[in-house]
Amino acid sequence: MLAAYLIGIARVLVRVNGQLREVTAGLHIVTQRTEPVGSIVSEINNDLAGVDKALKGVLAR
Repeated sequence: MLAAYLIGIARVLVRVNGQLREVTAGLHIVTQRTEPVGSIVSEINNDLAGVDKALKGVLAR
């Protein structure tokens, strides 16, 4: 009886392991595809900092 439960648990764990591998592979792909975004976001932030400074100058008048 105990062996049957343990075998059932082992089967579930094997399925969970397979699903976790798929999720990990998917996350790896997402990481690769979003890597170039970091430099673009930094550039946008720098541009927005300039806009912020200019607007504050206009509002201070």
